[in-house]
Amino acid sequence: MMHAIIRNGHDAIHLIGHVDAYNVESLRDHVRGMRGRGQVSLSIDISPADTEALQRHAGRWLERLVADGMRVAVRAGNASVPISASGHAA
Repeated sequence: MMHAIIRNGHDAIHLIGHVDAYNVESLRDHVRGMRGRGQVSLSIDISPADTEALQRHAGRWLERLVADGMRVAVRAGNASVPISASGHAA
């Protein structure tokens, strides 16, 4: 499961669902919409078993967000999941 929080200076959106292509695409759409309203940060909490699925569905996209200066934090259980230079959550 995934619990993502997208924040800007005025609003916060929570998205909860399975780590799959549909939910990651929905997350991308919401992030895109929120970016038009100011500085955005993204926090994603996943179960450790979903780390590979997140890498597959969102690794490159998350890397691009970080490269663009967005604050992105990913946690699997109690452990931080770094976003690697190769473009995948490591």
